[in-house]
Amino acid sequence: MNLFRLIAFAAFATVLPAAELIWIDGHPAAADRILLRFKAPAAEAAGTAEADPASFLARLGLPEGVRLRPPPGQSALLAHSGGPGPAAAPFLLLELNGRLSPNEALAHLEGHPDVLVAEPDWLGTGGEIAAPASEPPLTLTWPAERLDLASAWTFTRGSRSVTVALLDTGINPFLPAFTGRLVPGFNFVNDSTNTSDDHGHGTRVAGILAAHTHPDGVTTGVDWHCRILPVKVLDANNTGFYSHWAAGVLFAAEAGADIILLTAGGFADSDILGEAIQTAVDRGCVFITIAHNDATGAIRFPGRHPAAITVGSTEADDSRSVFSNWGPALDLVAPGGGVRTVNRFDQPVLASGTSFAAPQVAGTAALLLSIRPGLDQHAVLTLLAASAADALGDPDDLPGWDPHFGWGRIQSAHAIRLAAGSLQPPLIGSDQIVLVFPEAPAPVVAKDVLRLERFDPAAGWHTVPVSPAFSESGLSWTLTGPNGPAASNLGLFRLSILRPPRPRRRPLHTATACVTRGRSSRQSE
Repeated sequence: MNLFRLIAFAAFATVLPAAELIWIDGHPAAADRILLRFKAPAAEAAGTAEADPASFLARLGLPEGVRLRPPPGQSALLAHSGGPGPAAAPFLLLELNGRLSPNEALAHLEGHPDVLVAEPDWLGTGGEIAAPASEPPLTLTWPAERLDLASAWTFTRGSRSVTVALLDTGINPFLPAFTGRLVPGFNFVNDSTNTSDDHGHGTRVAGILAAHTHPDGVTTGVDWHCRILPVKVLDANNTGFYSHWAAGVLFAAEAGADIILLTAGGFADSDILGEAIQTAVDRGCVFITIAHNDATGAIRFPGRHPAAITVGSTEADDSRSVFSNWGPALDLVAPGGGVRTVNRFDQPVLASGTSFAAPQVAGTAALLLSIRPGLDQHAVLTLLAASAADALGDPDDLPGWDPHFGWGRIQSAHAIRLAAGSLQPPLIGSDQIVLVFPEAPAPVVAKDVLRLERFDPAAGWHTVPVSPAFSESGLSWTLTGPNGPAASNLGLFRLSILRPPRPRRRPLHTATACVTRGRSSRQSE
């Protein structure tokens, strides 16, 4: 076990009294409860368990004294969803009250015909480290320089129409950096509406995501205008239970968040938390989280969930931060080793960890949504991945996707350039998409090669086997689907005009088009 993971386990051992934690398969979980999701119609019966608890618990074969209750913050969830009482709960907590251990309860319910999911309420931590960056920052503004935020801000500095939910330890609501931008959130740790930061991690993350310029003239966030929805799911020790995280994700989706940023992770997988994330993504939210800081090839959960956009950390020299986890679930990296931000006392500080890389990705996603409302998870990942800086010199940073850097270090300005602008309408018809590149020159010689490629976040660039047409309006491709524009015809496209016999030379002309449902954009070079 490496040093970073040992530190994490030591932290788990000290944050809560031993009676409140149990170790299951080597991972910490709540000692007094488990999480349940029932099959229909048992789920409806579970919703009335408070009115007739004995009959339903007897149906499960559970002893007297245990209790089913809704997840934390159920009232806040229902306030936004309008659902009816406990029956609308996405999952339930089975409070054991000393009658059973979690292992005994899980063993008893395994294979029960009414039970869809039974699992521990795992514990995880926020993604901050106390260790210094491996190399001192070259300048205090090096992260902004790597992302080229100065150029990005010539397009947009954000919009109040975009809401980012920050699932963390809370935010100090009195800091000038967030004046007028916080919307009412919820505290799932204490089941209240008080989302003040009692640790500091959340405020530091929020500063990188969205702070106005600090009076020092150096400390600033990525998006200056987005609204922030504080969702407290980590306690004063920077730890939190998966039940809080799952309820927080669902609350953020119901409350209208466009982007959900969870800067925490645990060692165990969870169907309950995974289902909450998938539900949020299916509703149009962009879900971003961290790889975490164990310096291993095992990304923590939910970073390894397939629906997540997962972020690792880099240093000022574009090397991977020594603490940053890696693996097949990694999507992108961003500066995380010594990032300037503001603490909950309004003081500029340096922070290290994947928790301080991910808000730069979330902030860039917010900038993208400010100019292209309606972009979904796949479209945002496509833009960020296709525009990322790749193969920057680290021996592990290979061309294309690799497990140490994902698609590369984000470049905010490049991503926004890909998303900005407009193509010639009409672009999307009832059964086809027409890509038109009006600025593309006519082939100069007969042997010029015209190549259209599409970017897939799972596989990179690949050639689209469709022949182009050339007219006075420019080069165009028509992509058809049997029932309207198919998902395979949406995404990021790249046109290249190359001239043999040296096809590896820089193309004579390149242009990029981003096509999403009902919207398109173009960039030419």
